[in-house]
Amino acid sequence: MATPDFRDFPGLPIRTNMTIGDMKVVSTLKAVKTDPLPDSEFTVPPDFKEMKMPNLGRLPGGGKAPHPEPVAPAGSPKS
Repeated sequence: MATPDFRDFPGLPIRTNMTIGDMKVVSTLKAVKTDPLPDSEFTVPPDFKEMKMPNLGRLPGGGKAPHPEPVAPAGSPKS
């Protein structure tokens, strides 16, 4: 599933809408905090197993998926 590179956006997206085949994915940001996170949030779970990525270079286009176009929020002017 190709997801947008959020570094390309001028700010923080509040809602993203993507359609991939017959599946629609909507993600909505509900809250943002700048509180520090405990180190335990970054501890690798004991049952973690690394998955090897398939060779995407063999796909048509060399495995480069197009980025979905960002959707303007409802009520905002289109550029």
